[in-house]
Amino acid sequence: LAGEPKRQQAQVLGLAMAALALRAHERVGLLGNAMRASFGRDKKFRILSLNDNLPTLTAYSNDVGYDIVFSEQLKNFAQPGDVFLAISGSGNSPNVLKGIETATAIGCKTIAMTGRDGGKLGPMAQLNLHVPNKHMGRIEDAHMAMCHMIAYHFMEEKY
Repeated sequence: LAGEPKRQQAQVLGLAMAALALRAHERVGLLGNAMRASFGRDKKFRILSLNDNLPTLTAYSNDVGYDIVFSEQLKNFAQPGDVFLAISGSGNSPNVLKGIETATAIGCKTIAMTGRDGGKLGPMAQLNLHVPNKHMGRIEDAHMAMCHMIAYHFMEEKY
């Protein structure tokens, strides 16, 4: 992929942000749609997936609108210093954009994983792990590989 050394530096920075949060007993959170909603959480660490609570997701979606399913949860759970990873292949998912806006307003550190041209999400995050490809399957594969690298780092280290 283009810009591989820059991407590796960004991944290291993302790991460092998450590691510092976990060492300070802050939370690391994940939000995304479709396949990215399956990137899980780990009870060993303070990792929270905003996709896990199906009753909450469906209640907000039905009663208010799907675009706020992440931002409303962040208002309840996020604290300044937490790290939130927002994942969107297009970078333009309205619920993910509102989520990153809310996380930023709360004072969270923000990381985005995007594809294509990065969309609106890329520049909104403090760190954008960008896969410059138009094929959604390849973008999702690269995002999954990055998530696995991050997960293995935490499984192999003591926090």
